[in-house]
Amino acid sequence: MSSLLCEEYAVAARQKHDGSFETTGIAFSDYQRMQTRTHVGNLPVVPPFSQNDRQLQWVLLVRAWLYVHGRGGRFVNPKTIPETIDREAINHEATAKALRGYEISESAPAVQHAILEAHKAAVKRAGSFLAFQASVAYRAWRQNQSSVAVAESLGITPWCVRQHLSRLRRVAERLGYEVGPPGRTAGRTYKYRKGKHRTQRVDASD
Repeated sequence: MSSLLCEEYAVAARQKHDGSFETTGIAFSDYQRMQTRTHVGNLPVVPPFSQNDRQLQWVLLVRAWLYVHGRGGRFVNPKTIPETIDREAINHEATAKALRGYEISESAPAVQHAILEAHKAAVKRAGSFLAFQASVAYRAWRQNQSSVAVAESLGITPWCVRQHLSRLRRVAERLGYEVGPPGRTAGRTYKYRKGKHRTQRVDASD
């Protein structure tokens, strides 16, 4: 590790092969005010309910039911959810709705159209809506794959993976299942610079 000599404003730097320097932008004096937190592996936060086959299966069914009936998982009243759901029927309806897609303005950014087409293609490849949702949950919560790895295997974006997982977790929470603490994907090392009013997170993984 080399350093750029600017006295108290010296920053950590790494010399590249061409002789130039690549800096982190962090002054050496900052390290005295930082804490380091390290997460092992780029893994999603795994909610306890996802390790219970019965609970996970019911969450998937309820998610499909809510999807068909156009209701979100966050504000749904658990009392409105039927006690039994016909798996074949709800899967057929949810799959048909997913493959139809939804209306997007022609003036919308191209990325929105791409996300929709990728989702439709992913559901089609999986064979059904439930199979797709189960694939996301299984890869993330049972195989401990990162959102990037799950996305690459299913042909969607990491953001969409996290969104699907968040919705499943939200449904489980409304059903009264144990979901554990909220959290984003772990996996990077951060240094926390303590300020007067807030803590600033600085990526120090590189």
